Amino acid sequence: MIDLHVHSTASDGKDTPDQLIYKAKERGLTAISLTDHDSIQGLTLAESVAQSVSLLFIPGIEITTDYLSTELHILGYYVDYQNPKLVQACQKIQAGRQERAREILSRLSKYGYNLSWEEVVDSSHDFVGRSHIVDKLVDKGLVTPRNRDAFFDLYLSKTGRAYVPHYYITPAKAIGLIRQSGGVPVLAHPGRMRGPWDLAVLVAMGIAGLEVWYPLHTKKEVTFYLEQARHFKLISTGGTDYHGRGQQLLGCLGVPEETIERLQEAAAN
Repeated sequence: MIDLHVHSTASDGKDTPDQLIYKAKERGLTAISLTDHDSIQGLTLAESVAQSVSLLFIPGIEITTDYLSTELHILGYYVDYQNPKLVQACQKIQAGRQERAREILSRLSKYGYNLSWEEVVDSSHDFVGRSHIVDKLVDKGLVTPRNRDAFFDLYLSKTGRAYVPHYYITPAKAIGLIRQSGGVPVLAHPGRMRGPWDLAVLVAMGIAGLEVWYPLHTKKEVTFYLEQARHFKLISTGGTDYHGRGQQLLGCLGVPEETIERLQEAAAN
């Protein structure tokens, strides 16, 4: 079993990088890629633990970008996470996320939801996202677990009362960063993208793969994206987008072994 899209506490996941690897090994996975949002902080630990348990590990990242007012996520596989330009870009994006989070806290306080910065921030990593904020509100008893999703939609979704847009880079910049660090850029979960975007344009920018197998993709969408990948000569990838919440199981999508071979070949070239 293969899972090429998972998240840890280095971004908005519930499991630490080492916990993820141990869970993947227990599940019988043969390969995994940690792809935290705009973050490479969990990769050193994850790779070290993966080596110790003989699990194929692919260093990854998921970069949030903006294209024609559409939020596109670009996955990067086999990235050199010590590449100075990639490190610097991640630091800048995380600084923007923290500034955004502070503003969200300020707006929430006007509605009676009071959280201090110290209650939200985690000293072990730089990432502060909307999921962290709502989780802390639940922990503090200001939002019930049952109403977590409804609260998120009402206050923190793109149309929410306390929503603040965050700092984006362009898809071209993200693709360039991934390629400069020796990685393979892949468009994440195309079925989730809302708004105008053009795969042909992204291919021209350097996209090398398309995430075909994804939990929210219907069978019809999987077939369509497989056809698109063949048409544009892209690598078909897949992953669960595992965050450690709900009932999602690691490696449950049947991603073919050929995917790993094609990613390895692309990274080598």
